[in-house]
Amino acid sequence: MWVRSGGWARGSEETPLGVNIALGSVLLVVAAVAAATIPDSEPVVRYAVLVLAVAAFAAWTRDGLALAFVAVIGFAIFNGFLVNQPGELSWHGLTDMLRLGVLVLASTTGLAAGEAYRLVRRPHRPRPWVKPPVASELPGKSFNEEEKHGA
Repeated sequence: MWVRSGGWARGSEETPLGVNIALGSVLLVVAAVAAATIPDSEPVVRYAVLVLAVAAFAAWTRDGLALAFVAVIGFAIFNGFLVNQPGELSWHGLTDMLRLGVLVLASTTGLAAGEAYRLVRRPHRPRPWVKPPVASELPGKSFNEEEKHGA
């Protein structure tokens, strides 16, 4: 089981890994159904639909670990159902290497675009410097020097 800090259990805004993988998988199935409507004679266009779905997922979630799972699932869906009609996975040598390279490039570009958008929309604001409290300002029992030394 993959566990990361944050998540819904602690009230954080970070979405849990499993939820991101599930949402990415649903997005890829929808993209694969859309790509299946494109003729078999256009494999590049069919693959572009899945690649764009992976890039959009990367930009939307900015979750690199979930993206790794979703990208592998996307490649398997394309290879098993859009290239090989019966759902069998097979290796096609250099062609599949190029497809994986395009998928990695799209994933990286999507992550970078998502981070850039986040930085533009919510730039990091440094915390203002706060003077540390003096001992006399701290809550609790106050004492004088005589009580401290037991005199």
